[in-house]
Amino acid sequence: MKVIQLTDYYPAIGENYLNDEDEVQINKFNGRIRKVVRKKGKVLKPIGIVGNCITKSIQSGEANIITAEVLSGYSTRRFLKEKMHYSESEASRMTLDRKSYCGFTLMNRTQTDVLGVLFFDSSNKKVFSDNFIEKVEMYLPRVGEILVS
Repeated sequence: MKVIQLTDYYPAIGENYLNDEDEVQINKFNGRIRKVVRKKGKVLKPIGIVGNCITKSIQSGEANIITAEVLSGYSTRRFLKEKMHYSESEASRMTLDRKSYCGFTLMNRTQTDVLGVLFFDSSNKKVFSDNFIEKVEMYLPRVGEILVS
């Protein structure tokens, strides 16, 4: 199973993401195709937060919010490979200063189809708090409805 990244990251990657006219630079990651599951033996393992969101929503038939933090004693690369099922080459292409991740699934009104996943990450730990998740849970169903109306 694969997904297509529809939007660019914001702000653009790099120290100075504004050009001389104070316009956001486009980093041209949209259109990328990514795997969301990997076969390990006879088991399919979700890759990263996006893979976890999609597989959990398909299994449960409801929108999900998933968060993760790089574990103490782990580098980001090791965490991505060992806990999030990234391959070595996938992990090496990731932004390695990230410590917190959050994704939530957008589904249609009847919750039969996954429409997409909104993904966030941060270089800080404990960014995606219970308060943040409560607010997302309150508005998440409406966001999906708006996107398909």
